[in-house]
Amino acid sequence: MRSSFYQFWARTILILGICLAVSPKISYALDYQEILYPKVMALYDDERMILNIGVEDGVLRGHHARFTKKGDYVTRGLVIHSEYGLSVWQMYRILTEDHLEVGSQLKMRAITVKKLPHEHQEIREIGYKRELEAYRKKIEPEALEPEEEDAIVWRAKDHKHLDEDLNQMREGERPIGDGWVVGYEPEQGDFDQLNFEFALSPYSVARKNHAKDIAYSGTVSNEQQSKYALALSYEHAKSEYEEVSEGAVLKLHSSSHNATGSFVIKKILGNFSYITEIQYAREKDNTIYPKKHEITGSPVGLRYEFMETKVIKELSLSYLPELEYLVYEEEGSEIRSVWIVDPDDPADSAFEEEEFPVILEKKSKKLRHVFKFVLNFEFNENFSVSDTLYYRPAHDFVERRVEWSDGKLDNEFVFTITIYENISISYQNSYSWDTYTAFTQKEGSVNMIHQLTVGVNFSI
Repeated sequence: MRSSFYQFWARTILILGICLAVSPKISYALDYQEILYPKVMALYDDERMILNIGVEDGVLRGHHARFTKKGDYVTRGLVIHSEYGLSVWQMYRILTEDHLEVGSQLKMRAITVKKLPHEHQEIREIGYKRELEAYRKKIEPEALEPEEEDAIVWRAKDHKHLDEDLNQMREGERPIGDGWVVGYEPEQGDFDQLNFEFALSPYSVARKNHAKDIAYSGTVSNEQQSKYALALSYEHAKSEYEEVSEGAVLKLHSSSHNATGSFVIKKILGNFSYITEIQYAREKDNTIYPKKHEITGSPVGLRYEFMETKVIKELSLSYLPELEYLVYEEEGSEIRSVWIVDPDDPADSAFEEEEFPVILEKKSKKLRHVFKFVLNFEFNENFSVSDTLYYRPAHDFVERRVEWSDGKLDNEFVFTITIYENISISYQNSYSWDTYTAFTQKEGSVNMIHQLTVGVNFSI
């Protein structure tokens, strides 16, 4: 009897295993960059629309997409509810309202939810108000019978916060029946995802010495920057330039390495943020190092953020006291005693002092006051403009004053066009004024560089 019982369950498990192995596996998922052509079935005043696509098309809650029509950008949207054949979308950035009408067909391109701007993150928490039910009944959602209570989603960051939130609710607010859905949804941390960007500048022309450059760089930063912002970058450049010496034009070579890092804790007090920056630079000019090692660091700084809107991503002014340590080389000379032999009268030979060229290594230590101004515009997802200005006057400890004439000024203007989802082309204009190159290196204090860059970025 027991043997027959075991044989029965053994055969049952074997049959189930075979069925699962040979049965087709169905999974619904909207692929990144997938294109669909949905039809607008209904529009509502709270910038919601119903489309004739649903879970069978891979459209699920939380999916993100960009909508166009006849080549014109229309809007972006996030799925807040999906069923078979229909889905409800919460729209934002509506630019072409003429294309948004019931019955019109749109072109939809799926994009990663990481592209959802920070100011629109609250869309992910929006609850569903039964637009589909109202659509089927041909009435407005507000006209639904009051006893048909909407499902309210109470979300918290984790189980602990969920329990605390539920305990803090008043008795009349506690979940009642099936009309309330209680759950939790972990939020993405500031360092859960990193963004990488690689850039190549195949062509660059400088005004000084007819220099021709090629450069490449890499940057890594945290994707989510609600509270903390970390950025590390490295750039390497090679240059060929001309120099006139004794009537002849010489072609010379130079190279540079530049590594920077910055860290920001946002809004520690009102609009003030904590900021720190560090930089390492190294430059070689033929056989001489104008900057053999330049290390600058600002351990403590303050940034004041004037405003942040959909278009103005950053408008800020920062102050950072900066420690500067510089090791550099320059051409010099030294006097040496040389034994000079007189061929006519060897007895008249003697030591004579002569001047010989040498390369001298020097060091410099300074404290600078750094003023940093940043203006960053993002007109839409394809066009952005930014300008960053640094001014670094030195501090004279002997006279106990700021030496404004001993300073550095750097301004970088960048205009970027995104030609594809992760590929961009940018024009960069860099202007610099440096008393070090003017008086120590005798190269002139002003330089301007025009640069075209092709960039590729991705996140992991």
